[in-house]
Amino acid sequence: MFDHRFHMFLKDVIMSEAQPIGKVIDYFYRVEFQQRGSPHTHCLFWVENAPKFGEDDIDDIITFIDKYITCEIPDEKEDKELHDIVMAVHQHSKKHSKSCKKKGTVCRFNFPRPPSTRTFISEPSDPDKDSKDDEELAKEILSDLWEVIKKHEDENLDVSEIFKKIGLAQESFETYYRFITNRNTVVLKRQPNEIYTNQYNPHLLRAWDANMDIQYILDAFSCVVYIISYISKAERELGLLLQQTKNEAEEGNLNAQQTMKKVGTSYFTP
Repeated sequence: MFDHRFHMFLKDVIMSEAQPIGKVIDYFYRVEFQQRGSPHTHCLFWVENAPKFGEDDIDDIITFIDKYITCEIPDEKEDKELHDIVMAVHQHSKKHSKSCKKKGTVCRFNFPRPPSTRTFISEPSDPDKDSKDDEELAKEILSDLWEVIKKHEDENLDVSEIFKKIGLAQESFETYYRFITNRNTVVLKRQPNEIYTNQYNPHLLRAWDANMDIQYILDAFSCVVYIISYISKAERELGLLLQQTKNEAEEGNLNAQQTMKKVGTSYFTP
């Protein structure tokens, strides 16, 4: 079922003449199985004439990002269908899961994410030019920002109102944010009520009707590492899946034939 659905989505939506993320000229994908055998896909898409970070104008890159990626919660009256999908499958849990804490952090997916009146690309500060005092001030200001967001979370304030409460301008926020990033980072335009909303493409999400994570790539080298890691990961994932099948059979939940049939059905059945 999943395999058939994904390939139809790829062919009839992403690669269609509608070009929901632009004209795709190449792509790579790898299917990964979670612990219980549930599949999901990691994809890379090369889009014709997409601006390149480090080569093209930043404003052109921001325009490109805003055209195809958002974290906006749609107005329920204007687009109830998309609103309901976003609220049902695109809200990160405020309680955070065990998966969030795998790398020893509160959330390895970086939720909640900061509100901003506009999309911008944050480049890390230069330790040779910026002082430690600047970094500490930035952390203090951003900590105050999160406190204000938490305090007024039930009041449905917009970003400008939140910033105003701590005397913060958008330009200053962008400057301070550089001190807490260790790599180039896209910060999307986001309202305070969207800090737990994962980014998506409206056309893709409406068609797929399940969680997705879509990002503009800033670092080509990281992409190469990503591709290689998933090419070499297939055998290990298959081994883990087969081991899980064996364990379930031994535990008596299902016999080996039934378990293999169940896993195969979830992925291969059209």
